Amino acid sequence: MQSHTEPPQTLLSAIHPFTSPDLLSATSLHPFSSTAESAIADLRDLLQTTDTIAHTTNVLLNAPAINSKTVSLLRQHTAAQHGLHLTSQYVRQTLAASRTRAAYGEDVPLDRTQIADWCVAHIGQWGATVGMEAFPEAESAGRRTLVLGGKVLVLDIEFALRPCADVVGVRTSYAVPNGVAGGNAAGSASLDGFLVDALKAWVTEVQRSDHEDPAGELEINGGSGITTARFGKEVSESLRYLMRLDRFASREGDSGIRWFNDIDTLGGTLERLAQAEARAVASSLSLSETPLDIFLLRAHALPLPYLTSPSLTFLVHLSPRTYLSLQRASSPLRTSAPPPSASLPAINIPYAYLRSILASHTPPPGTALVTLSLRPLKTYVRPPPTSDLPILSSRPKFPLLPNTAAFDHMFPVAMNMEGQCAWVLDFTLGGRMPGIVMSQARMREIEAVVNPFSTIRNLQGGGGMLSFTNGSWVDMLLNPANPISPERYTAVYTSPTGLHPPLHLSLAAPDEPGFILEHVQVYNMKEVWSILEIVREQCWLNEALTGCQWSTEGLLTVPEEEDARDDQVTDSDLQAILDGTFTPLKIPVTVYLPSTHPPSADDDLFGPPLGPDASALGPGPGPAPPRIVMTLPERPPMSGIVEVSVAHDAARARGVAVDVRGAMGAEIDGERMEEAVRRGGVFGLPGRVWAAQVGG
Repeated sequence: MQSHTEPPQTLLSAIHPFTSPDLLSATSLHPFSSTAESAIADLRDLLQTTDTIAHTTNVLLNAPAINSKTVSLLRQHTAAQHGLHLTSQYVRQTLAASRTRAAYGEDVPLDRTQIADWCVAHIGQWGATVGMEAFPEAESAGRRTLVLGGKVLVLDIEFALRPCADVVGVRTSYAVPNGVAGGNAAGSASLDGFLVDALKAWVTEVQRSDHEDPAGELEINGGSGITTARFGKEVSESLRYLMRLDRFASREGDSGIRWFNDIDTLGGTLERLAQAEARAVASSLSLSETPLDIFLLRAHALPLPYLTSPSLTFLVHLSPRTYLSLQRASSPLRTSAPPPSASLPAINIPYAYLRSILASHTPPPGTALVTLSLRPLKTYVRPPPTSDLPILSSRPKFPLLPNTAAFDHMFPVAMNMEGQCAWVLDFTLGGRMPGIVMSQARMREIEAVVNPFSTIRNLQGGGGMLSFTNGSWVDMLLNPANPISPERYTAVYTSPTGLHPPLHLSLAAPDEPGFILEHVQVYNMKEVWSILEIVREQCWLNEALTGCQWSTEGLLTVPEEEDARDDQVTDSDLQAILDGTFTPLKIPVTVYLPSTHPPSADDDLFGPPLGPDASALGPGPGPAPPRIVMTLPERPPMSGIVEVSVAHDAARARGVAVDVRGAMGAEIDGERMEEAVRRGGVFGLPGRVWAAQVGG
C-alpha cells in the first residue's frame, strides 16, 4: 500500500491499489482472522487516501478557471504518471512472484552419489537463512555431523552416508551463559524426535527413485520436486521458529531456557490431565480404553506436542466418519503396536498411528486441529489479562475432574523487546486449512473470553462492528460459493436398513451471521481451554449439518420433478389410509437450529451482549449448548407433531443428549438413540421414532 511505497502522483494512482477485489475480503474483517493486521493497515490506508483525495479535489474546486491548453497538459501528465505507476506495480508483482520459489520444487542432483553432500549443504543453508551458524564436519566411518548453532540453541544432526543418506539422530542442547564451563544444558527428547522425523521425511523424499507418481505425475530424483520442496519448507519453518525462541532466550541469560522448556513442561502436564480425564470417561462407560470420539466430546482437547511444528497442537474434534475410518484402519495394528507411555491417555486408537495420520500435510476431512505458537504481530498485541477484572465467562468447565478447575499456566511473555510477539491459536495449520465456520453467538463468546472489557462496554450500551458477509453462518457452511441465501435447504435421508421411508429434511438458515475463525491471541491455558470448548461445540454442530447432502431451494433454483406415481389409487391404498397403515413415500421433517442467545438491540463486536439479565459483573450460567431440533408428523392413526431434540452435553455418557416429545405409544431406547448420534445418524432419529410408534 501507499504507506510502504512512494506517495502517489495522481488521483488514479492513489485509487488503483484499492481496486483489487481481493484486497479486503468480507470474511477477514474481524480481529480473529489471519489477515486481520493487513486488513487494519489497508483500511487505514484507504481512510488516509480518502482524506487526501477529498482535500485535493477541494483545492482544485477552489482554484481559478484555467484555459483548455493547461487542462490538456494536465491530462497528458496524469496519463504518463499513471502509466509509470502501473509499470512499477507490474515490476513489483513480478519480482515478488519470482522470489516465491515454493512451487518450483527442489533442484536435486541427478548423480545419486552427490545427494548426501547436497542434503547436508542444503540443511546448512536453511540454518544460515534463519540466522544459525553451520559447522559441517568431515566424514568419519560413513557418518557425518552437521552442527547448527544459534546464541542459545545448538543442534547436532548426524547423517549416515551409506548405503544411502539418512538422518541417524538429532540432539538439541542449550548454551547456558553462566553454566558449567564447556558444557551445555540438555535439550528436549521430544523436540529431538520431531526434528528427526521431519528431516528423515525430507531426506527420504529427496532420494526417491524415478517412478510414476500415483497421481499420474512423472517424478525424478527428489520425488515430485514440489513435494520435496514442501517437506523442506516445513523443516525450514521449524528452524525459523526455533530461532525466534532463541532470540528471546538470548536476552534473558540463564532463565532464557524457559522459552524452550515451557512447551515440554506444559505438554507433559496436559497429557497427564488428559490421561485422568480418559480414565474418568472409560470408567463411566465400563471400558478399559476410552473411545477417542467420546473423549473429544466430553473431555478437553487432546494435547499433541510437536505434531506438525516445534510447538503444541490440540485435537479438538473428529467427525464420526473420520473416527470410524481411523478405528478400522488401526485395528490390525493394535496387536503389534508398542504399549503406550504411562503418561498418555488410554484411547482406543494407537497413539503412534493417530499422530502419523494427523501429522500429514492434509489431515483427514472432519478433523479440527489447532496449533499454539509464538508469532510476531506488527500492529496490535492484546494487553495481558489482569486479576482485578472480574471473570464474566463460565468457561472453562471441568465436568470430569472438578478438582483441577484451579489449574492454569501462563505462557512466557517477553519484556522490553523490539517488535511484538504473542501466543496465537492457529486454526488454519499455517494456512493449510480454511479455518472454522463460527456462528455470531460463539464468536461473541470467544470475544468475552479474550476481551472481557467488550462485555462491560455492552452492559453500558456500547456498540461495535457487525459481520460484512451476506446470509447466515449456515450459508457459509453449506453454500459458501453462492453469496445469495436460499429460502431453505433440503435433503433426503434414506435408512441404510430400510427401517422407515426416506426422510425429506427441510432446513431454514437461522438469521445469524457467520465468521471464519482463524487466529486468536491468548495468554494462558484457561483462555485456550475456554476457546477450544466453544470451538468444539461449533465443530460438533458443523459436522452434524454436513453429514447430509443439502441442496438449495427457492431463489435461482429449479424445482425437482415429483416422484412418479400411479394415476389411479387402488382400494387397498384407500383402506390403508383409513386403517392408519398407509406408508408414505417420504416423511417430511423440519430442522430448526435454536439460537444460543436471545436477540438484543445492543450490538458488541460480534452482536448482542450476553443476554438481558447480564446486569451483574460475574460469571453467568453461559449460553445453551448447541442443539438441533427436528419436528415431524406423528404416524397415523395418531395426529400430532413429534419433536426430536439433539444437543451436545459433556455430562452424558456419549457426550450427546437426545430428547423426544410427543411420540405417543413409541418405546424409545435412549442409549440406542445416543449411539446413533455418535455414529453420525443425527438426521435418522426422526425415522427411528416414526418406526417405533404404534403400527411400526
